[in-house]
Amino acid sequence: MPSRIYHYPMKPSIMQDGVLDRKTGGAYILILELQRSTELQVGSLGLFHLKKGAYLYIGSAKRGLLGRVERHKRLARLKRGPTQWHIDAFLKNPRVVLKKVLTLQNAHECVISKIIALSEGSEVPVPGFGASDCRRGCPAHLYRITADFLKNLLNLLKSNNLG
Repeated sequence: MPSRIYHYPMKPSIMQDGVLDRKTGGAYILILELQRSTELQVGSLGLFHLKKGAYLYIGSAKRGLLGRVERHKRLARLKRGPTQWHIDAFLKNPRVVLKKVLTLQNAHECVISKIIALSEGSEVPVPGFGASDCRRGCPAHLYRITADFLKNLLNLLKSNNLG
């Protein structure tokens, strides 16, 4: 594997609505659409203006990846529930639609985040969003992306040994 990629104990694999064991750990990517530009209060980070468009959020769970993803799906669907992480405020916004979830067993969110951050067609809309506990220097774990970036997301992940 290239030296810029975190070395996994097992090769990560992408699952699209696949079967996960409740104890499985790994990373996930939420593919989101903000249907209209909006103002969003992001915890202590402040109030931000977010432009209409496609967004990716990268998260992880050491164990219970399925439970974490199910929680995000529930918040996105119901638009209510406790706000524990930055992404919760985004998911509960009525203008946000969760389009798809990719899960990557044995992957680390910061590796994925840095790959996305360095790729053409992505931008950080809120510095530090979802990365307040990040020790690897990620600019954020939320990215606004172009339509072309979204079309090539799976190829980008695979070309970096993430699928």
